[in-house]
Amino acid sequence: PDSLQVMNKIDKTILTRPVTYLQEKFHIPVDFYALQDLITGNATFNDSTIAHYQIGEELIQLILTDTRFKNKVYINKSTNFIDQNMLFDADSISLRNASFSYSSYEKNTVYNFSTERKIVVHDKNDINIELSFKQYSFNETQSFPFNIPKNYSVK
Repeated sequence: PDSLQVMNKIDKTILTRPVTYLQEKFHIPVDFYALQDLITGNATFNDSTIAHYQIGEELIQLILTDTRFKNKVYINKSTNFIDQNMLFDADSISLRNASFSYSSYEKNTVYNFSTERKIVVHDKNDINIELSFKQYSFNETQSFPFNIPKNYSVK
């Protein structure tokens, strides 16, 4: 919960940093729990109150606001799954925003889980991330042995 390691397969490097590095790098209040919400597919930064909602033919749109973000969550009416979560910086001067798209839901023993994710962050530099989950489990102790390949450098 206190650190992260990023493997860059193109440059053959390993970046090891504390989780606070994400706050410093992206200037958003990311902690272990927000990262966990992102990985599990929960709406991120949803500690605010619903300011508005709209029910359409296919989607339910929830708009949540707090002092940090305006959060739009789109829920598919036929499945009750989150299709998209959009974050906009509450600071009207900033044009920073992020979009999280979820698809290919699978049902395991308890949870429905999106195995395909797209994350797009617009700021000074755009960041595009695609996640594809092949294996997952919930409510089990996890262990991730992480061996750094010999031809990789650590930064």
